[in-house]
Amino acid sequence: MTLITDDYRALNAELHGSNEHYGTSGKKWAREALRLAVRHKADTILDYGCGKQTLAEALTDSDYGVAGAALRLTGKSIIGYDPALEGLDTPPEPADMVVCGDVLEHVEPECLDAVLDDLARVTKKVALLVVAISPAKKILADGRNAHLIVQPSEWWLPRIQQRFHVKHFAMDAGGYHFTVVVAPKGTDDHATTQPSPTESDAGSGVGEVHAGYPEVGGQEVRGNGQGGQVAVPQGLAQAPPLREPLRICIGFDHRQIVSYTALVQSILVNSSVPVAITPLVLQTLPVRRAGRTPFTFSRFIVPSMFGFEGVAAYLDAGQLVLADIAELFALADDRFAVQVAKNPNPKFHSEWASVMLFNCAHPDNRKLTVKEVEGGPLPLLTLGWTEAIGDLPLAWHELVGYTDEYERDYEGLPKLAHFPQGVPAYPETVDSEHLELWQRYAQTAMSTHPWPTLMGDSVHAKAVIDRLQRTGNIDKLGSTLMGPQEAPTPGQQQGA
Repeated sequence: MTLITDDYRALNAELHGSNEHYGTSGKKWAREALRLAVRHKADTILDYGCGKQTLAEALTDSDYGVAGAALRLTGKSIIGYDPALEGLDTPPEPADMVVCGDVLEHVEPECLDAVLDDLARVTKKVALLVVAISPAKKILADGRNAHLIVQPSEWWLPRIQQRFHVKHFAMDAGGYHFTVVVAPKGTDDHATTQPSPTESDAGSGVGEVHAGYPEVGGQEVRGNGQGGQVAVPQGLAQAPPLREPLRICIGFDHRQIVSYTALVQSILVNSSVPVAITPLVLQTLPVRRAGRTPFTFSRFIVPSMFGFEGVAAYLDAGQLVLADIAELFALADDRFAVQVAKNPNPKFHSEWASVMLFNCAHPDNRKLTVKEVEGGPLPLLTLGWTEAIGDLPLAWHELVGYTDEYERDYEGLPKLAHFPQGVPAYPETVDSEHLELWQRYAQTAMSTHPWPTLMGDSVHAKAVIDRLQRTGNIDKLGSTLMGPQEAPTPGQQQGA
């Protein structure tokens, strides 16, 4: 059984040595690996094709890893295996859980069956497999693309199902990867079960640990995010998606915190997927350069913040997202360093950088170092660090107050409204378009339902009620300083 040829082992070792970013994607799967490890009580975790072992780092580093992972995995064993790296190339023993992320597409086609058989051999309880289905950006020394196998998920699934029970399937929003959770054949672990209370993640800060996954039946067809289709096993459509949150950075100005708050609320209300929102608070960043706003220049450190990997969006604070933010990320095109809505009026070219979708891994974005952003010669605000600038639809960047000065390519509400003249929180801007929508999002973000609705049946309610009775303030029960507000639904948005 040949898992890798000598020539290919040498090529991979060379790429590992010459490219510090090669073999570092393991950390991306850390959160889901943690969930599965807890759910399946895995005492041993094998990172199969571990590369530079960033998965183990993310699961064990209490300061910089996944929150809570180091504590929850105390006493567990995390083993790395990579046949191309000396010291990590010893054939591994079976483990309770196996993680194989961004590995199978790198396997030599003639060795794939042997590798899949070996994965089945080492998986005792559960495995998390993540497979890329598009070409890599990296090239081997012999000129081949680093992804030796580029095939759709319907090509992969039968080969995986020959060795495993497929319990969960998910395609990422861009259609670049698919993820499967599998259990070995010959076990009863493929049955759908509910977790015990100790298996849930309540209060852990880790997130939901999914229970059993539906079993594979026939197939349905689902879009792959690239205009094509992908066969999906029936019964898996309802399974919660396995994906990392969409990464969104928002310019933050302490003088107008309400702008940030309303924008965040609009994203959360309309999003169909998890999001990770980072406010660019200047004093917390490695740059101190400011302009008219604190985020005039700090927005350009976004690619470096994420290690020049993956996709991330930047938004100015004074905006509202009126559509599913996943739709924006689905437009990501790795041919470009950055994508913007290119307003055709030259007067507004300076606003292009107010909404940016970064392909952080694009080589041009490596020019955006902290030193460059702090005071380098590149014209950042006009996107002068790259010529690889892609388009976003104008609906993803309406300039409120100026819509009569340029031709729009959409009708009705935009997907994103930008208030460059100021959000409708001031007497000077109360005549703004989308005034009611903005006020609804802002009010919703700063409101709460009455205390009895939230706390009335909790273990802490009695102490509060006793205190109110002792102090003669029981008449305050049920009142709230900020009444409940409902965020506008998409239908209400259209009618606003």
